[in-house]
Amino acid sequence: MRKGLVVTLSSAALLVFGCVEAPPDDVLTGSADLDDAQLAKAASEIIGGATTSGYPAVGALTYDGEPFCTGTVIAPRKVVTAAHCVVDMLPREVKFVLGANAYSPDTVLSVSALRAHPYYDDWSLDNDIGLVTLAADAPVAPVGLLGDMDGSFIGERFIFVGFGVSNGYRQTGAGVKRAVTIPIAEVAPTQFTTTAAGVNTCSGDSGGPAFYTHPSGTLLLAGTTSYGDEYCVEYGTDMRVDPYLSFLGVAAWTPPAPDAGEGEGEGAEGEGEAAEGEGEAAEGEGEGEAAEGEGEAAEGEGEAAEGEGEAAEGEGEAAEGEGEAVDPLADSLLEVEPNDDRRDATPIPEPTLFHGWIEDPDDEDYYRIVLPAQATLELYLVMPEDVDFDVALYNSSGSRLARSQNYAGVPEDLRYQNTANGERVLYLRVYGYGGDWSLTSYAAAISW
Repeated sequence: MRKGLVVTLSSAALLVFGCVEAPPDDVLTGSADLDDAQLAKAASEIIGGATTSGYPAVGALTYDGEPFCTGTVIAPRKVVTAAHCVVDMLPREVKFVLGANAYSPDTVLSVSALRAHPYYDDWSLDNDIGLVTLAADAPVAPVGLLGDMDGSFIGERFIFVGFGVSNGYRQTGAGVKRAVTIPIAEVAPTQFTTTAAGVNTCSGDSGGPAFYTHPSGTLLLAGTTSYGDEYCVEYGTDMRVDPYLSFLGVAAWTPPAPDAGEGEGEGAEGEGEAAEGEGEAAEGEGEGEAAEGEGEAAEGEGEAAEGEGEAAEGEGEAAEGEGEAVDPLADSLLEVEPNDDRRDATPIPEPTLFHGWIEDPDDEDYYRIVLPAQATLELYLVMPEDVDFDVALYNSSGSRLARSQNYAGVPEDLRYQNTANGERVLYLRVYGYGGDWSLTSYAAAISW
């Protein structure tokens, strides 16, 4: 339905968004029970969707036995859904049920916590993603999360699953699990949209999954149903999950690593082997030597280091000199101004500590990172306790990939995985929420 339209279900006065186009009066959606392969084949031949007993990780949220939203198990006790499904609700009021029919479920699970995204806007529906914490482990395998999405996904056929109505005009048919495949029409930094005629999501499907089928055949959660037009006949919009991995507290799915090679745990054979023999780190003269030649980090008995500039020498000495305090940021990377846009971004060539300043309401800091293939970037940023700085990660075309927006003084924690087979250029943005700034620097650690 359109933003702002409210549908009330039962006495719960619940907001339910997301729509499926109503079929003609003589055609009821969900009349066939199809398996996944049949569904993919028949999607272009049916209106709306088909009932299914598959997708075991997809369940319904119920209030007093009435289903009102859909959710997906992403960890043993975590269910992702829409923020508008959980805001203003109490855990004791909600159950999560599994099975093909929400009115006669196979499993009923109690809920211990409900959490809407802290920056969810109930008018614009920005950040419309929520998390349900179960009181016990769900008896199904969690679904993996897609770690990255961009414009190349336009045209991909996603599988949408939900317990919503099958008729957007009459608002009937809710409570039965249905699925349909729909091509993606648009991809935005935190959302994607479908516009195909005759197929959509609708009331009660809110929070339900949009699945992407990875080339390996693995089904991955790409998004959750958020909203659409009033009668579910024009468009549907889903929240992407990849910008919200930090909020969900679940890492993106990664493909299984290929076999490292043949033999008994050897990484390589022949010339250039890193190690040879029975556990020896290196060969040479004398026992216990880690290496020989120039650049040795240690040599002799008990010496920590030799040469000019050593921080410590001898047995147990922490430092030399007059007891001067050590600045943990002394050797960290410092932002290079100007760096207030991607063109002037300060390079971060390797995992490191770095720091900088947001010195006025218009100041922003950009950093450029080249993330290797299959690597996972992790960022932890701290700031003065009375200041609210946020961080976001973008690709080279400017699409946001991840973001962390905690409250003032709360460290920002961001995680992103490059699932591509090649390296990827990324841009990290540090900025003040609402124009916040400080003469005290922020400090961060980045690794991959």
